Amino acid sequence: MATISFPAKVEYLQAIREFVQESAVALGADPDAAACMIQAVDEVATNVIIHGYQGKKGEILIALDREGADLVVSIRDHAPAFDPTQVPKPDLTTSLETRALGGLGVYFVKQFCDFVQYHEIPQGGNELILRKKAFERKDTMDIQVIQAEGQPTIAMVEIQGDLDASNYEQLIAEAVSLKAQGVQQIVMDLSKVNYVSSAGLVALHRSLLVMNGVLLEEEDGWGAMHALAEEKRPLEKRIKLVGLQPRVDSALDMAGMKQYFEIYTDIKKALAASKNAQRV
Repeated sequence: MATISFPAKVEYLQAIREFVQESAVALGADPDAAACMIQAVDEVATNVIIHGYQGKKGEILIALDREGADLVVSIRDHAPAFDPTQVPKPDLTTSLETRALGGLGVYFVKQFCDFVQYHEIPQGGNELILRKKAFERKDTMDIQVIQAEGQPTIAMVEIQGDLDASNYEQLIAEAVSLKAQGVQQIVMDLSKVNYVSSAGLVALHRSLLVMNGVLLEEEDGWGAMHALAEEKRPLEKRIKLVGLQPRVDSALDMAGMKQYFEIYTDIKKALAASKNAQRV
């Protein structure tokens, strides 16, 4: 990870752009993706300097790293709390004569990045995380299954890699196999999954149905997203999700699926909850 701090002054904007450029090149990022990230970071830094600190002394801390196929940049400051993700899209249909000045910075950031997430720092300040796909991704997904010690009806499943249309059937097949072996509860570690597509959501959904004894025909795979609403009896939360990355958490939230899973940040707590569920 490359990390650096800059004074919150417009004179340092060029140095900030150069830092992002050099760090992205060192990581081997795609040039076009790196260029998008450079402009996004510049827009964020400009807003922090001008609107955040408003001429007062301050600093901007920038950290850049690679996570899977993503180039990830964290931008932190100690200016008053402000969430740019809540800024509405500017009206680009009006004429230049009547259009309000400014307001394009946040819009540009959202356009240049694949994912933008805001955190208010408890001690005071802001953190904005920008993600952009910038590296070649392998289409393979690795699934590791570990039987819980002394608990033959509980399995721990660790997934590594993006979960999408190229591999979602692997997860479904694994759930079917575990159910056939008598497994009743799955603790699914998603801490190494940075991206899940709609097909990946189908896999998670269908795996939950399988663990509840609802067996669907193979051709029902894409239609499975509707099965929860049509299912007459309530489904038990037999899959516990652990370590959701920001984009995965967001995808589950947007699809309205988080309510059907128990979600944890710690494997041990999820495993303990599964053991308790087995005793009921």
